[in-house]
Parts: sequence; C-alpha cells; structure tokens
Amino acid sequence: MCPRNREPGNFYPIPSEHKAVGWQNFLDYLPLFLKKPRPTKREITLLHRLTTHGTPLEPFPDENQAESVMRLITRDNPLVQTAEATSDIGGQAYLFALDQLRTNPAFIRTPQQMRFTERRGLYSSEVDFTVFMARRGHYRKYGNRSLNHGPREKIYAPHAKPFTNPDGSTELFIGLTDRLGPLMEELCDRFDQLFQRGEDMDAKLQAVMYFQLWGASVLHPFFDGNGRAFGGKLIVDLQRLGFDVRALPGLGEVDSRLKHNALAGLGPVFLLNLLESEQISLFDQASATTMLNDPRLHKAYMTKLHDSIEKNMRDELSEGAFIQPYAATGADLLKVCLARDGFLDRSIYDDNIDNFKQQVS
Repeated sequence: MCPRNREPGNFYPIPSEHKAVGWQNFLDYLPLFLKKPRPTKREITLLHRLTTHGTPLEPFPDENQAESVMRLITRDNPLVQTAEATSDIGGQAYLFALDQLRTNPAFIRTPQQMRFTERRGLYSSEVDFTVFMARRGHYRKYGNRSLNHGPREKIYAPHAKPFTNPDGSTELFIGLTDRLGPLMEELCDRFDQLFQRGEDMDAKLQAVMYFQLWGASVLHPFFDGNGRAFGGKLIVDLQRLGFDVRALPGLGEVDSRLKHNALAGLGPVFLLNLLESEQISLFDQASATTMLNDPRLHKAYMTKLHDSIEKNMRDELSEGAFIQPYAATGADLLKVCLARDGFLDRSIYDDNIDNFKQQVS
C-alpha cells in the first residue's frame, strides 16, 4: 500500500523557489507585453508561465513523485468520498505512477491517462482519469474523469486560505472549485471592457482593482504563483496607463507588512467582508474535511459560493456594487504610491498618507 505519512517538500512541478528568476523573466518580456496587447484571459496565463519559471529543481525520488500523483487524485477530491476509497484508489494511482516513473521520468510533468476501479459497497466501476499535474499557465484542477465511459467531467482542485482569529484559532476559507475556469474567463472579459471604457485615470485604476480583488483574493485560480502572476498584471496595466513602474508599489511607511505590496491588506478584508455579507461560512479543519468528503454538502457550498461571486462580480463597478468602495480605496492607494515615486503630483501623497496611516493603526 502507498505510504501516507510523508509530505514531499515541493509537491507540484511549479516551484516557489527562484521567485527572483521568474520575476526577472517577466521584466525581460515586459516590452513585448506592452507592444502586443492580448485579451486578459490569455495574458494572465502567459504571465503565470513567466513569473513561475525558475531554474530546474533537484529531482525527487520516484516514491515521492508517485505519492504526488496519488494525492493529486485523492486529497480534497469530493468524488473520492470515503477513507476506504481514498486508500484503494490512492494505492492504485501510486503503483501506476511508480511503474511509469521508472520507465518515463517525464511522466510527472505531463498529462497522463489512468484507469482504476472504484468500489462502493457491493458495486465497482471502471474510472478513466486524465491527470493534469499543476502546470504553469493552467488554472488549478485535478483533471478529467469519466465513469463507466459516461460524460467526461472536469474536476477542479480546491484552494484553502487560513484566517487567524483574535483568539489565535484558525478558520479556513475553502475556495471555489465548481466552474472556476469559466468564471475566471468572465472576470477577464469584464475587466477588459471596464478598462477600455474608463473615461479617466480614476476609472481605469478602479477597473484594475476590480480585476485584482476578484482574481487574486477570491478566485485565486492557480495552484501556486498567484501573487506573482497578478502582480505582473498590475505592473502591465500601470505601464499601459503611462507609469513606468517595474516593481509592485509598496507602502512600508504605513505598515511593514505593506512594504512590498501596498494592496496586501485590502484583499483579505474584501474576501472576509464578502463572505460575511453573503453568509458563507469559514470552517475549522474538521468541518472542512467533513464538507469536502460529503458530495451533498460540497455541492451545496460550492453552488452558493459560485452564485454569490457571480452575482457580485456582474455588478461590476456600478453604484452600490459590493466591490466599489474597495476598488476606490485600492485606486487611492495606488495613486499615493505613484505620487510618492514621482509619477503624479506629490501633493496627492502629502494630503493622504496620514489618513492611510490612521486607518492601519
């Protein structure tokens, strides 16, 4: 049976190491992005590829890589519903991957077709499963699955974000899985329209914040490297507005946590307030596990989450839209940074910096 007690230090083929190398890749290609505008749904995936591309990692032992495949199929997958199924299907996937790796070392980085038997009580079913390892430029998902040669379905991977309560306890936000890709593409299209029809700089900066808050803070579409990809997009958009920035605007003089990203505190506040307004729960670890392993609970939660995001996202930046005050605050933060760095009149910084310091304190 497959080992269950190890957590490889770098589970996905997208490395979090070498961030500086990936960021330099982005800066090297930045002139091409500015010369050849693309739809955002294409641009954001290209940015993700660039900013997560680093030097090659040392290869992991075959056993660790096979365990990665096993966990990719079973962990947090609502369609693998019981401990028995997790052990059974995980064991089959582990042995299959181990056999493949010994003859084809590139197996771990390419989509692979698997077939395994799923047992439910007295019944068993043949499952065809195409596994997509987490790759650069691809939204997070497990792969595609077909049960008994029925319709093929996409299985998206969940994203969990921890929030620390005042008493020190931690609660999890389980991010969107169902229909993640189409909703992300809709967000990209809506941003393009908002940005293009913005009549002045304030309107365009609020459009930029609309995309950043929904994309990076709520949908969080990539396995890894969301901060780098959306940070690159922010710089591309500021460059298109005529600001020659090559690093994320920071406000370390307001708070040390904002040193490298002035918007770092705004996204979590937006997400938490959105969940509260829509009465969407956070979970402790036990409750999150129960929800993910119960298909009815999982489906109900994901439906409510998806519908809430979709409804509020489609309000765009209209008067009364939930995101509007957050987008306005983010635009003001960006203007303060740009004024401090000489891109806008210095008075914008001088007149507003004390107010932001008071808000943070």
